[in-house]
Amino acid sequence: MTSQHLWLADVDGNLIQPSAITLLTLRSKYGERARPDTPQDVTLHAELGVPDDDGDLHTHALTPPLPYAGATEMRKQLVQLLARLGGTETPAIIQVSLQDNVIRWTVDRLSPPTEA
Repeated sequence: MTSQHLWLADVDGNLIQPSAITLLTLRSKYGERARPDTPQDVTLHAELGVPDDDGDLHTHALTPPLPYAGATEMRKQLVQLLARLGGTETPAIIQVSLQDNVIRWTVDRLSPPTEA
């Protein structure tokens, strides 16, 4: 179970609580679920249990377009990171980036409010 003090930042900077995510999927640039033979780059998406206006599950892109193998590795690393940080009591925001073909996970720990 993930902490209520943990958030993921999507590619647009929106914050998502991991507890709201029902599925991590890889999507093509056309929005379909990607497979290993998808010809173009794919993005890692977090599907939320809340339907949008069309009745489809609301999704957030967590990564920029990547080759399928890179997006699959990011999904695996994210699951492992969430498992490690799931019990944290310190508020934190997780964000991913790809620089020079290296996956970089940033965990920004926020200071809890001080008591007056």
